Amino acid sequence: MVSVIGIFASMVPILLKYNPALNMALLYGIFQFIQKGSQHLYQYLGAHFVSFHNWTFGIYFLNVNFLICIILAWYFYKADVAPLKTKFQFDWRGWIILILFFAIILFVCAEGQTRNWFSDPKITLAFAVLFIVAGIYLLHVRFTVEPLINPDVYKFKNVIAGAFLMFYIGLINGTGSVVTGYMTNILGFDPVLGAVTHLSLLIGLCISIPLSTYLLYKRIYMATIWVIGFACYGIYHIILFFRFYPEIDASDFYLPLIFKGLGMGFLFPVSLLYISEGIPLFLSTSRMMTGIIAQAVFASLLGGAVLGTFISNMNVQHKTGLSQQLSPINKQAEQQLENSKRQFLFMGLSDAEAQKKAEKSLSNQTSQTSMLLAYKDIYLVMSAVCFLPIFIILLFKLWRRPIGRVEVEPIPI
Repeated sequence: MVSVIGIFASMVPILLKYNPALNMALLYGIFQFIQKGSQHLYQYLGAHFVSFHNWTFGIYFLNVNFLICIILAWYFYKADVAPLKTKFQFDWRGWIILILFFAIILFVCAEGQTRNWFSDPKITLAFAVLFIVAGIYLLHVRFTVEPLINPDVYKFKNVIAGAFLMFYIGLINGTGSVVTGYMTNILGFDPVLGAVTHLSLLIGLCISIPLSTYLLYKRIYMATIWVIGFACYGIYHIILFFRFYPEIDASDFYLPLIFKGLGMGFLFPVSLLYISEGIPLFLSTSRMMTGIIAQAVFASLLGGAVLGTFISNMNVQHKTGLSQQLSPINKQAEQQLENSKRQFLFMGLSDAEAQKKAEKSLSNQTSQTSMLLAYKDIYLVMSAVCFLPIFIILLFKLWRRPIGRVEVEPIPI
C-alpha cells in the first residue's frame, strides 16, 4: 500500500512540471499513458522474474521502482510543491458503508456462477442486502456535509452517460481474460510468452494515447474519437473470432492486441474527460468515484462474472452437442477411438484400460473443441457489442462537439 501511495504521490508534481497550465486533455492523456502502459510492462517484468528466478525476488525487484517513487514524493513534499493543498478531511463513515457494498458485490461475483445465480437463496439475499446498504448510504448522505459520493452529481446528464460509457468500455475490455485463458489453458503458453505477447498492446497505446490527446487538445468532436475507439475494439474482437483454433502461434495475437491498445488509448481519456465536464469542484470526488465504481466494480467484477457464466453455459451446450456425435454412426470418431486404443494397447495396457484411456482422450479433445466454440461465440457477440455504439452515435448524431469546461480537482487518478 505504501508503494502505491508513493507512485501516485510522485506522479502529480512530476506531471505538473510538464503541464504547468493544467490543460486537462494533456493531463488526462499523460495519466492514462503512464497507467495503461506500466500495467502491461509490470505484467511482463513480473512474469519474467517469477519464471527465471522466484516469486519473492520478482516482488522485491519490482518494488525498487516503487521505492524510487516514494523518494521522489518525499522530495516534492520537502520542496513544498504539492498541488492543490487543502485541509485533509475524509468521509470515513461513508467509506465503511461503501466497503460493505463492495464486499457484497464481491460475494455475488465469486459465488454467483457456482450457485447458479438467483436460483440460490443466498445470492437473492445478497442482492436484497445490497439495496438495503445503498439505502443506508443515502440516509448517511443526508447527515454528512461532504459525503464521498454526493447524489447531486447525478443531476448532471454527462455523469450518468459517462458512467454508463465507462461501464460499457470496462465490459468490452474485460474479454482480455478470455485470451489469457486461451493462451495458458488451451495453447499451453507459459506466463512469460503470454506476457511478451501482451506487450504488443503498448504499440497501440503509444500510437493512440498521444494522438487522442492531441485531437482533444485541438478540440476535435468527441464523437470522432469514440467512433474510432469502438471500431478498434470491434476489429480486435472480430480478428480473434477467426483465430480460436488449436496450435495457433503467438505472433498471430500481435495484430489484434495492437488494435485493443488503440481502442484503449482512444476511449479511456475522452471518457474520463466527458464524465468530468462541467462538474463543480465540490462534486469532483463524487463524479470520480462514480466512474471508478462503474468501470472497476460493476464492469470488471459483475461483468466478468456474467461473462464467465455465459462462457460456461455455451461450453456445456457445445460439449453436449459434440458428445452426441460420438457414436458408432460417426465413422471418423469411431476410427479415431480405435487408433487411440491401439496405441494404448501397444504401450502394454489391458484391453479394458486401453478402451478407457482412448475414450478419455477423445472426451478431452471434445472438451477443447467445445471451449474454443464458446470463445468464438462470446467474441462474435462482443464484436457486435463494440460496433453497436458506433451506429447509435452516428444515427442520433451524438457528441458532435469538443470537450467543454473541465475542473482540475481532484487529480484524475
